[in-house]
Amino acid sequence: MIAPPKRRIVVGTMTGTSIDGLDVAVIRVTGAGLEQSIELLGHAHTPLGSLGPPLRDLAGQVPATTGAIARLAHDFGRLHAEAIRTLLDRCSVSPDLIAVHGQTIFHAPPFSWALLDPAPLLAAFDCNVVTSLRVNDLAQAGQGAPITPLADWVLFRSERPRGIVNLGGFCNVSHLPAAQQGPANLRGRDVCACNHPLDAEARRSLKQPMDRNGASALTGTVDAAIAGRLMKKLAAPGPDAPKSLGTGEEMHELLAELERLEQPSDRLATLVDAIAGVIAAEMEPDEAVLCFGGGSRNKALQAALARHLPANALEEPPLDMDVHAREAAAIGVLGALAQDDIGITLPSVTGRRTARRHLDGAWHLAIPGDFTEPLPEVDE
Repeated sequence: MIAPPKRRIVVGTMTGTSIDGLDVAVIRVTGAGLEQSIELLGHAHTPLGSLGPPLRDLAGQVPATTGAIARLAHDFGRLHAEAIRTLLDRCSVSPDLIAVHGQTIFHAPPFSWALLDPAPLLAAFDCNVVTSLRVNDLAQAGQGAPITPLADWVLFRSERPRGIVNLGGFCNVSHLPAAQQGPANLRGRDVCACNHPLDAEARRSLKQPMDRNGASALTGTVDAAIAGRLMKKLAAPGPDAPKSLGTGEEMHELLAELERLEQPSDRLATLVDAIAGVIAAEMEPDEAVLCFGGGSRNKALQAALARHLPANALEEPPLDMDVHAREAAAIGVLGALAQDDIGITLPSVTGRRTARRHLDGAWHLAIPGDFTEPLPEVDE
């Protein structure tokens, strides 16, 4: 492994299970290991365009030919390369490392597939590239998810315990102890389906891909009895038995419970309240709660969380971290940690059971040198 510089420009990328776009973050990493400090230099969100429908179909287990999947993976890699190049140019920096998550199209441990062809990245950039960050954890009988808690520790540790909540297709939480305690007591887990059922209900009731900003839910009335039943169905297995959420667990079947409500706004308000109740029950009483991800735009969900959580528990994220950049930045941090030979997952989070024998991730290492000269001709 090529030793990393003391200061690195790292790119992280993420497309979540909501499959609503590609997020790219450029960070400056100073130092190494768990004591590294992070500065967000830039973030960009790129729509998936024509790649969105086939990616959603694959994630929905719609059959496709191997040729179609190969072309989709390659085109997805090209989209990454173009989005990364655009953001790097905007930030006027060159990368030392690119860490790419890929698009999860199947996750049911020990089986997990994050689709991406890295070839367009290797063609475009002369730096180290790491992909498949979950694979070593899965090899150690872990769930491979949630993957970001150690990165959250690096990014958001504070004097007060914090709960870092990702409101994505699935909600997951990183429980960060106070900084002076160190990361030994760090916990995290997948909590419940979040945007998956909300978006499915919006498609059914509103004929829209989502209830944008929670506008319809904000005007609705919560049916407390139905919300209580939904909470029982939404709750994931307890933290004593780590279980990541994935394919087949999007909880679309919850929508049948809402059919007795006539108004779409009441259906969405009730579903939002149930999701918020499950998330709030996961949080520790003394934690500051910071929300990130697409659901942080949902004002109805934010209002419901405020109702369910203790007073003043919700805390605004740091001004230097865009709420939509957190996952991509976290992937960049994980890449840097892996480059420093730090195991990026924890047994207390993913349930991995064996010692780490390999560097985390699948690595493509850059060769130092000048690549501006043309390749020599080869006699046939």
